[in-house]
Amino acid sequence: DTALAGNNIPGRFINEGAYRKMAEIIRMGGMDGIAFFPATPGRSDLFSCSRLKGAELPILVELTHLGKKYFDESDLKIAELALKAPNAFRINGKVILTHAPAGNVPEYSKKLKEALRKRWGDCFLYLPYVGLRSFHPHKKLDSKAIELLKDELRTQLRAADGVFFSDRSAVWKRRFNREFEEQVILPILKSVYSEPEFKEKILGYAVAIEHSNSYRFTHTLDCTGTSFLRNKLETVRSLHPDFIIMTEWDEQNEHTHFRPTIYNSFSTQRIVRAYSDLFARRKPSPIMGDNTAIPNLIVSYRKNLTVGEPLEIEVANVPDGTFDQAIFKVTVVLKNLKGEIVKAFPDQMIHGNELANSIWFKIPSAELLEHQVILPEITVSWNEKTMNVSSSLAPIEIRANWNMDYKWVKHPLRDLPSGIKSQLSIVE
Repeated sequence: DTALAGNNIPGRFINEGAYRKMAEIIRMGGMDGIAFFPATPGRSDLFSCSRLKGAELPILVELTHLGKKYFDESDLKIAELALKAPNAFRINGKVILTHAPAGNVPEYSKKLKEALRKRWGDCFLYLPYVGLRSFHPHKKLDSKAIELLKDELRTQLRAADGVFFSDRSAVWKRRFNREFEEQVILPILKSVYSEPEFKEKILGYAVAIEHSNSYRFTHTLDCTGTSFLRNKLETVRSLHPDFIIMTEWDEQNEHTHFRPTIYNSFSTQRIVRAYSDLFARRKPSPIMGDNTAIPNLIVSYRKNLTVGEPLEIEVANVPDGTFDQAIFKVTVVLKNLKGEIVKAFPDQMIHGNELANSIWFKIPSAELLEHQVILPEITVSWNEKTMNVSSSLAPIEIRANWNMDYKWVKHPLRDLPSGIKSQLSIVE
């Protein structure tokens, strides 16, 4: 971010001001550090930036074999940088090295691990990215198929010090199927890791926010409001991996930002902060500067719909110790540009200490086709108090034709702008 250059060091890809802002956002979300690929031009600056006074962060170094069949000296040079870094993420005193992308062959892992041991001894724990490669959602998943998946995992574990599990088998029709992840995928992982041969192996687990870009036809990870992120973090509670890495691309259309954006605001930071406190058994606390008189609720929905798709509004609660005893009544109405109510949903309730589940308001968008634009209005009532939000919520466009925009708007009530007026109208 060149606007935050500050005391920029000449020749450095990552300027100091931008790094400090990034560290601030990471800490706001309760995360522990940053994982990165030093092989990508400019990113090796994080070795020094991550030790800047007042903005220190642990680093987890990731190798990548893009375009390479086997490791080469460049991988070993990066490993050496990680070994020399005092803030490199370690488990049992050994530096963690992951290796992306998924699909790594065991022979690659074996040769790289041998090279690391030969040069530096037992100083590293090497984990390739691994997914269930032989799984196919349209094939029968019987006991024989599950055993094959377990054998794949065993082969990968024998070649390395563990695996970083990055898999999309539980994503169907763009959405994460938590039930499948918990009833099929996690038992496979737990079963293999419980075997005597693998009990000491390390396990990393990938958590994503979403992936809904508009220029590639790979709409594979619909965030479904905040549900995708929360459900992935709920599986962490069941799996107990040694660490997780969350996906973040610095590319506007990727829509995976952990940092705040116009459409995500601080929704991700709020949710991850709550789970970080939960995992660490810390007492939850609000983000500094929050207006704690406002419920920590997040309203989410898609901003563009093609007729045939449902209009879905999610309201999720993020407990932070401020409303633990409250029960919120949520009222949702949809209005047209004239301010007329076109749909009023039955009220729903959500508890102030609820985190895992959210409440939903749904209607087929075909019922709204006569309205090109829909304006949502949310009213929250609790303890004889009421809060109404409408003008600060994004409008929803109903399209009769083709639409590639799968982006969900995520509005934390505490982040909504105030004192700003806007007007929306349709012209010829």
